[in-house]
Amino acid sequence: MRCTKWALGAILSSLLLTSSAWAVGRPGPTRPVSRERVEVVGSGTVTSITATNGAQTSTGSAITTTGTIRGARCIKHITATSYTVLTGDRACLVTFSNASPIAVTLPQAGTTGFEADWFFIPLNLGTGQVTITPDTSQIQNAPDIDLETGQGIEVTSDGSHYFYNPGIGLTAETQGLAQVGANGKTDTTAVSFATAWKFLDGNGDGFAIYTDPTDGPKFVCVDNNVENACTSYTRELAANQTIVYQDSGGTPIFTLTENTGELTNVTLDVESTGNAVRILQYRFIPFAACQAGTASTIWDLPASNAPVAACKGTNATKGVLEFADGATDLATTLVDYLNEDWVGGIEAKVLWESASTSTNNVLWGIAIACAGPGDDSDPAFTDDDFAVDANNATANTYNETAFNTVTTTGTCTAGDMMHIRFKRRLSQAGDTLAATAQAIGIALRLREEQ
Repeated sequence: MRCTKWALGAILSSLLLTSSAWAVGRPGPTRPVSRERVEVVGSGTVTSITATNGAQTSTGSAITTTGTIRGARCIKHITATSYTVLTGDRACLVTFSNASPIAVTLPQAGTTGFEADWFFIPLNLGTGQVTITPDTSQIQNAPDIDLETGQGIEVTSDGSHYFYNPGIGLTAETQGLAQVGANGKTDTTAVSFATAWKFLDGNGDGFAIYTDPTDGPKFVCVDNNVENACTSYTRELAANQTIVYQDSGGTPIFTLTENTGELTNVTLDVESTGNAVRILQYRFIPFAACQAGTASTIWDLPASNAPVAACKGTNATKGVLEFADGATDLATTLVDYLNEDWVGGIEAKVLWESASTSTNNVLWGIAIACAGPGDDSDPAFTDDDFAVDANNATANTYNETAFNTVTTTGTCTAGDMMHIRFKRRLSQAGDTLAATAQAIGIALRLREEQ
């Protein structure tokens, strides 16, 4: 071999070596080692050539006259939980094996011994995760790379940073996950459910994350590999934990507490477009009033078969409508307004008492008919009876019926006038109290949406 001013390192660095892919427990495809012909021009004498770092002589001894240099791969086994890569690890398969995580430090690319084209092959044979972190440089545009059990890569320096070629154990998908999880790395391809990051179990159930070009970021539930097909979505909070959203200044604007289900720091703007809150609206309407010992009705009374207003009580004087016992129904009416926020459903209950100690029943009836603009202002009624209510055994104590869902006469619409007729149904066999029943007021439960 004739050489002029050629160092051994220059000769060896001209060798192009490629590695085959592998994974622990299964063979990888066989790749032939690529070789380049080395042509040396000049004259002179070389007294001894020793091949190292990815090359060897065919005899294993130094070449002093003529001989053959061939590609070689050394192997090194590391069992410690930390390791700093050496320049002598060039072209070596370096295995790591430990049950605990292993931190591998890779000197800065471009420094002495780690110039452009320097490479090594790390392989994780243990159960602990191997994290390779370059000093100052990046690896595949990320600060580090994690290798799980059975994963190996070929890491190469370009003189400034490191790049790697994934082996069989490190798929393109897990490779991307490692990069996206690293600081400063962005995945711009997850723009639909088809290209989303999916976290699924063996049944194809889980969730997916992607950024829709129109709707923006999406976090969707996945059932049997179908987007938004989940019948329910559960986010379980640990005991006594909360979910808190903060504004840009760090002030909580939404807090959900696990043990009470209580929402705090929340403003619900029902006047904003698209917002709606459905609530129960309770309205209590007394039947009568008592002013300076004189009773008067609040409700309207018919010309006949009407109850009578009376004052009752000495400590707390109140007005009542007295429905005396008899054979004919006694009735009173009232007109009220059905709010524009009303969305359906009217329920009613009656508060009443009696001076009697009999525990027999009283049967109350209610009818509601609505009329809006252009409708007859004197609508007809259809009675809707409450369940019979037994009187208390103690005189002059409050009786309260259960809430009764009122079947209205005709159709009621938000903004209508609500005509209410209230009766003691003396004509019905269910009313058995042979005494005066004193009606104090009626409570209405309405459903409204704002």
